[in-house]
Amino acid sequence: MAQAGDSGPGEGSRRWLVPAVLFLVALALRSLDLGRLSLWYDEVVSMHLARQSGPMALLERLEATDATRAPLHPFLLQGWLAVFGTSDLAGRSFSVVCGVVTVGLIGWIGTVVFDRRAGLAAAWLAAICPPLVVYSREVRMYALLTLLTCLAWALVLRPGGLRGIGRSVVYVVLLAALAYCHPLGLIMAVTLAGVCLAESGRSWFSLRRWFVLHSAALALVAPWLGHFLDHDPESVTGPLPLKFLLGMPIAFVGGNALTLVGIVFLAALGCLGRGTWPRPGIDRRALPLVAWFVVPPTALYLYSLVGHPLFGPVRYTLFSAPACLLLIAGGLSHLPRRTSLAVLCGLSLLTIVPLKQGVFAPDLKADWRAAALFLGDRPASEPLLVTSSDPSQNVEVEAARYYVEGSRRVEAWPIEDDEWPSDLLSAPSAWISEPVRDGKIVAQAPEFLGPFAASGEVKALPGLRLVRLVRRPEPGPVTAP
Repeated sequence: MAQAGDSGPGEGSRRWLVPAVLFLVALALRSLDLGRLSLWYDEVVSMHLARQSGPMALLERLEATDATRAPLHPFLLQGWLAVFGTSDLAGRSFSVVCGVVTVGLIGWIGTVVFDRRAGLAAAWLAAICPPLVVYSREVRMYALLTLLTCLAWALVLRPGGLRGIGRSVVYVVLLAALAYCHPLGLIMAVTLAGVCLAESGRSWFSLRRWFVLHSAALALVAPWLGHFLDHDPESVTGPLPLKFLLGMPIAFVGGNALTLVGIVFLAALGCLGRGTWPRPGIDRRALPLVAWFVVPPTALYLYSLVGHPLFGPVRYTLFSAPACLLLIAGGLSHLPRRTSLAVLCGLSLLTIVPLKQGVFAPDLKADWRAAALFLGDRPASEPLLVTSSDPSQNVEVEAARYYVEGSRRVEAWPIEDDEWPSDLLSAPSAWISEPVRDGKIVAQAPEFLGPFAASGEVKALPGLRLVRLVRRPEPGPVTAP
């Protein structure tokens, strides 16, 4: 007979049941139909880099093709592809692994900072968080950046902090890795340094040790800083009102302004201690999570007001999403168990629409892989003109070239009248693509363009439409009446 306080026969297996379900949900959302969608522009950039012949060739191409100039993800992806192949599925699977491990880390941090109940809630919210799912399915560095962020904070927040040489070395390496993964990683590294400085002299380490560790991290990063600062960003958002910063948590959970009020309430509740009401006090263990959640997005927003306006895309604040979810989970752990479960179910329902629209929509990305198969049965002499919803920055043409070029010429449309290549001018027929979103043509090609006119032959594909063009007949000589 089991003694009081001992675990029963099935206690251990039941204890691992919920984490196992969380793992399966996280893995399923990140891997289901992973290879269905074609790569989009930024993914094509990453794959081009990773498929170079070696590290030196990758570095040479990095300067010319990737505006982030961050080498860590391409290097790791290059090694990954060498093992698992160079398919779209293989490229994306690296991000899947990063994303699933991140979910586990978020759960562990929640357990350390709050309790097991909060850890499980945080892991669940992370497993279904729409942007965390989206960027765990793409061949870009954002899933890796979020993983590195969670690793660094887990190291700082674990019992004993950074005590010990081994932990300190790993911490320095993680700070440098954040910077080499993406320029925004510098902001997170500075945030970590600030939190550690605030805690120096208390339980983590002395001020002198803080200086040594962060000087070492800076020395590792310094040789590459010039690559981040010697060029303007490839694209900017334009100045955004303050409401975009204040409403940022909505992207991590879903919902609307009313939901935001609930999120803020739960996050504030998560910062309170477990003392007796009505004065439980502030839980110091949660304050680093507040810094993790608030400081990097605010710094990016302020920079956008005085420098390049970058704030806006959720991928630039993705590495703060775990802190938001952890604070919400901490607030849920204050509520009665049934109430907490009901609120968690409500938050889960909010993610259904964003996941459907942002992950599993059939025309989420132009299906250039299918377009390449279709055009493969057509004469190679027929070039392809690619239109875009933003002709000033026609990045769609790069995705088309990744799949189609080699079998035919690919050009961005529109083409200036005096810039038509001679071999394209001499083609008897051609194809032009039109982007499609939600079943509607976003940018329709004109009926007549250059020497060509639409023939009426159309091929509809997810995310785009191909229209066959034929050469217009030359005008005949004008005869006198």
